[in-house]
Amino acid sequence: MEPLRSVLSAVRHADLLLLSVRSRLPLRTLPVSPFPATVGSTVYVHFVLAEKPESVDHEWFPWVRGTWRTWMPCTVTGYKDRRGRVAQTGTYDELTQMTFYPAPPPGSSGGPIVNECGTVVGVTLGSVREYGQPQHQGWGVPAQDIYEMFTLIAR
Repeated sequence: MEPLRSVLSAVRHADLLLLSVRSRLPLRTLPVSPFPATVGSTVYVHFVLAEKPESVDHEWFPWVRGTWRTWMPCTVTGYKDRRGRVAQTGTYDELTQMTFYPAPPPGSSGGPIVNECGTVVGVTLGSVREYGQPQHQGWGVPAQDIYEMFTLIAR
């Protein structure tokens, strides 16, 4: 664990914090997209498991403190605004919630959601089961809220 230096920014409704840490090692950052992933597009979500998975349908790698990780291809299934209403990309709708399938396992919260170019388009929050949906979906914060965090730093 790296020591926390400070909290640079926070977006409460998105459950996001931007932290500054002291690190002896160089840290790589990923670029953040100013544009949301389109509904139906493929994104890659950082999945984390507490124990080595038994499934052989996807390659998993050892990670920190005995956990296992992979980049799971997922499909963006939709967006909602702060009130839970369906929101559309390419409009003036506020996109505050992103859903994708398949849903991430517990422990994946806070991980990046990247597009095929490796650019961050969201952050994983967990999973939800919506009324009328036959399965759980992944739930995340779209990139526009991440951009809002960086805007708050500049103020």
